[in-house]
Amino acid sequence: MGVVKNIIDNYIDAICTEVKEDEEPGYVDLMMDNHKCIEWGEKEYYIPENYIAANEDEEFVYEYLTNVKRI
Repeated sequence: MGVVKNIIDNYIDAICTEVKEDEEPGYVDLMMDNHKCIEWGEKEYYIPENYIAANEDEEFVYEYLTNVKRI
């Protein structure tokens, strides 16, 4: 799974926003209006709902994260 993990790690680094412990409730509400929350590598991230994948790899990663790793 090394190659797939690298693809997912790169996607998360480029597209997602890490959830912080001290976020204001208003910020969380704002993010959840147009993001989904996922868990990857024992961290939580916001992933945009309206992101358009640039290629098949990104489309696969988005579908995997939002269907399998969504919290």
